[in-house]
Amino acid sequence: MHIKKTYHYLLSFLVLSFFLTSSCAYAGQKQELPRSYGSISLGMSVEAFKKITNADLGRCVNCAKEELEADLFIDKDTAKLFNKTAFVISGSTLKYQTSNLQPEWISCFFYKGRLYSIVMSGVKDKLEAIKKRYETALGKPSGVDAWDSGVTELRWEDLFTLLRVAYTAKPDGVNTVEITYSDLKIMKMLPREGE
Repeated sequence: MHIKKTYHYLLSFLVLSFFLTSSCAYAGQKQELPRSYGSISLGMSVEAFKKITNADLGRCVNCAKEELEADLFIDKDTAKLFNKTAFVISGSTLKYQTSNLQPEWISCFFYKGRLYSIVMSGVKDKLEAIKKRYETALGKPSGVDAWDSGVTELRWEDLFTLLRVAYTAKPDGVNTVEITYSDLKIMKMLPREGE
């Protein structure tokens, strides 16, 4: 009886500790992290994605065995140049950004038939405005990395989603901005290099 009671208290303590740790880790985060761009959403199936975009999927350069990629060009003229699918969703915007902020192209990565990463490249806006909007909505980044190559990455993370804003800054201004939404649960299933 005593052992059972001790076990019950220990289990209760562990569950409570987990929730307190989780809530403290994300207490600074004001709103939920974005998981979709228009009607494309993390976790969606390949079939649902194809219905929306009519895009072809293929193997990417450094893909895992069951990984696929689709590149979608937002601008119809750019799409013609690359002979790719033009992707236009009425009213699509990046969450927490102004309505005129659009990427030039999107790379969507799937693992075992599920969308795990949406990479939005060629985002045209001032970096400071992007950072300010995300920090206003989400609080300070949970991580910042800067490399010798000139690339800096800001990260926000919760239990399910990772948001990354990567940019290269040159003396005369920002050169490129890339925004990535990733599903952490699916990413954990991806085999690591050498496995």
